This record gives sequence, structure tokens and C-alpha cells, in this order.
Amino acid sequence: MTMWLPQLHASDGPRYLAIADALAGDVRAGRLVPGTRLPTHRDLAYRLGVTVGTVSRAYGEAERRGLIAAHVGRGTYVAEAAGRADVAGEREGRPGEYALDAIYRPGGDDESLDLSLNYPHTPSLAAGLAAGLAGLTRLDEAGLTGIGSYQPPNGMPSHRRAAALWLERLGIAADPEDIVIVPGCQGGLLAAFMALAKAGETVLTEALTWPGLRAATTPLGLRVQPVAMDAHGLRPDALEAACRAHRPRLLYTMTSLHNPTCIVMPEARRREVAAIAEAHELFVIEDDVYGFLLDDRPPPLRSFLPDLGLYVTSLSKSVAPGLRVGYLWAPPALRSRLSGAVRANVLMTSPVTAELAAQLIVSGGAAEAAERQRTQARKRQRMAARRLSGLDVSTHPASFHLWLRVPPAWRSGELTARLADRGVAVTPGEAFAGDPSVEEAQAHVRLCLCAIGSDERFARAIDIVADVARGGATGALPVV
Repeated sequence: MTMWLPQLHASDGPRYLAIADALAGDVRAGRLVPGTRLPTHRDLAYRLGVTVGTVSRAYGEAERRGLIAAHVGRGTYVAEAAGRADVAGEREGRPGEYALDAIYRPGGDDESLDLSLNYPHTPSLAAGLAAGLAGLTRLDEAGLTGIGSYQPPNGMPSHRRAAALWLERLGIAADPEDIVIVPGCQGGLLAAFMALAKAGETVLTEALTWPGLRAATTPLGLRVQPVAMDAHGLRPDALEAACRAHRPRLLYTMTSLHNPTCIVMPEARRREVAAIAEAHELFVIEDDVYGFLLDDRPPPLRSFLPDLGLYVTSLSKSVAPGLRVGYLWAPPALRSRLSGAVRANVLMTSPVTAELAAQLIVSGGAAEAAERQRTQARKRQRMAARRLSGLDVSTHPASFHLWLRVPPAWRSGELTARLADRGVAVTPGEAFAGDPSVEEAQAHVRLCLCAIGSDERFARAIDIVADVARGGATGALPVV
């Protein structure tokens, strides 16, 4: 391991960016060559006099630029392609941005102990796809020609009818004419942002929110404004104040199994949020990608906002991420604007995958796949609850993830670094906050329960988390 120590110059910018810029400069100058092992998060933090979380963010930014590669259990190294990395755009990252390549990346080969990926249970994916693929082989020439041709940007009528059937399973009565077929939730969100907001306008969201929101809004020049939360989700008083102060264009929210807190917003709170949105003529985009996991689902916000509410879900968590098929249910008056945004962005969602999804829904294969994921999520929650007993955990018995409070003397970056030293990857709370100084972000890490296929390896990962967290809670150092 090199004794590399970056030379940090006075700057008004965040310290983590200064460290990442210094690393880029040393790579460019040849002072750091590909394959060099870098100091651990803790070592570098101590030598620079900064927090472990700052170094974790710096290394994350450097990895986003392609300068370094982190290997769980082995350490962090200068990437082989670092000398060719484009460092001209070094400062493209923004405070609070968590790059999409840190959210969506190939799952491990089940040899890693990676609890940072909020993926469905991988061993269940093949069975979920099989019925739909078999259905594709039975299409006649006309059917194959149809899905192989250009189609309307909102999707083929048969695919929108299948989407309505899927929403019906979630307790939602939607007219197929009001549904737009989109390439996953991310594609649906991007289409909605493009259709409803202009550069410079404000998007409200929870103080802790899914990092992919910034990946979708930043290229469009939208401003993201956090809104305070409580145990039931968005606080109505804070939402009202934000509407008055910022004159926002729209609100993005995750009301069911919120990522990362696992909160399910009760119906009464949903009605309050909807009333405020209506009073301020605020569009509301509700991301319900995890709602299928719940037995009792409160009505979506769209039920209380017929003219302003948009609801988006997908089959990524319930069936298979590789489908890239989602459903955006919106007011009829917005249909042409949303279709135009899809056309401008991707022309159309692939009719081939949309047909595969429709085959799965109509045949019942999608429902069976979703039930397998529901069963697995509940099983993993029970396993985690036993092993994390006595620690401060916020979760829901049906959720893919949980929200763990770090030991009192630590910050989330420190627990993340100590777990990485033991070979376990988790997501630090700072990744979910636009302002990384938010106390709830600093005080938590997110653990994802289903991406590790093997129960044995999952149990090992959770046991390590419990060991390290309990060691910190008692003032003892974890075994390394």
C-alpha cells in the first residue's frame, strides 16, 4: 500500500472534491500508476485530519471518474485505465450526487458480501422470465412483425391493457389509455421531468431520497429541494413551507417502503400531502417500485390528485431488472406531453420487452415471480432481525432493505469503511441526502437484503455487520 498523501490547496469547494481532484492530478502526472493500492479510508482520514466519510465520498467520486477501483475485502487501487480517464470534467459531480454507476452495477458472483445493492433475489429471476419467453415463441408472423416494428411512444394498446391488469393487482383501477409504457421507473421519471419542468425550476423531495433522482434531474438543469420528514414520511408543514418559499414545479416522493427509511406513508398523511399539492398546483410523481411487496397498500397519491398526480412503477424489482419495462399512469391531459418526452428521449420503449412483460402478466408468471420476491424479502428480514437484535434498525417486514443506525460515536462513513475492511459493502447514509451534513444521513447506513443469492453468505455478511456495529456501540474496536 502506498503512503500517498494528497496535496490539498485552499478551496471554497467541498473537501472530498479537493481530494478527488488531487488524486486525478497525481494520476495525470504519473505520481500514481495503475495498480497502486491506496490508503484505507481510515488511514487517509487520520493523516489529512478529515472525517472517514469525507474520504469515502472522495474515493467514490474518484471511482465515478474511472480513476480507481474498489475491491471488497482487498482494498482500493488506481484503475488500469486511469491514465486514459477523462479528467477534463473533474468537477461535474455535485454535492449529494450519487452516480448511477454506484446504484446500478452488475451483481456479484455471490462470492462477495455486498449489501449495498437494492436488487431482487437473483436466483428467482430465471423462473420469472421463463413463462414470458415461452409465450414469445408462440407469436405468429403478424405478432412478431408488430413487436419488431416502430410503435407509438406510449406503447401498443395490448401492452397498455396488460399494464392496467398489473396495476389492478396493486389495487389500482387505471384506464389503459392513461398509461404510458416506459423503460423502467428511471425512464418514466425522466419522461415526467422532461414533460413537466424546465431548467431552473425546483423539484421537491424527501430530505432523504433515492440517489437516482439527482442522476435524472441534474442533466435537465432542475433544482432539487429537500423537505423535512418524520416517522410518517413528508411533513405537511414542511411541504407547505417549501411550496411557499420555492414555488416548485413538482414533487417526487416514494410513499411505500421509502428508500432508504422503509416508511409506508399512511393514508391520512397522503391525503394531507395531496391537499397541499392541489392548493399549490404542484405536480406529484409517486415512485411505487416497491409497493408490490406490501399486503395492505394505501391508495396512491394519484387517487387524491386526478389532475396533478402521476404514478410510476416497473417490473424491475418484482420480475426482472433486465426487462426494463415500467408503467406511468397519468392524467389524460398530460398524455401527449409524456408521450412526446418518451419519443424525444428513447423514441419508444422496446415493444419486444413490453410484449414479454405483457405475456408474463397475462399468463400469471409475473404474479408468481412477485410472490417469490415477496417470500424471499420476508425471509431475509427475519434472518436480519435475529442477527441484528439489540441494534437500532428501522425497517418493514416486507422490505428489500433496512436502515441501520450507526454506533453513537461514529458517522455512517466510518461504519461503511470498517465494514469494507471486513469485506462487507453497505451504502452510507450520506448517499441519500442532498446535503451530506443531514444528521439522519450521517447516523445511518442502508443494508440491502436480497442481492446476495446464498442464504449462507447473506448470514455471514449480516453477522459481520452486527459484530462491527456492536463493537462500536460498546467502545471496542472491531476485529480486523
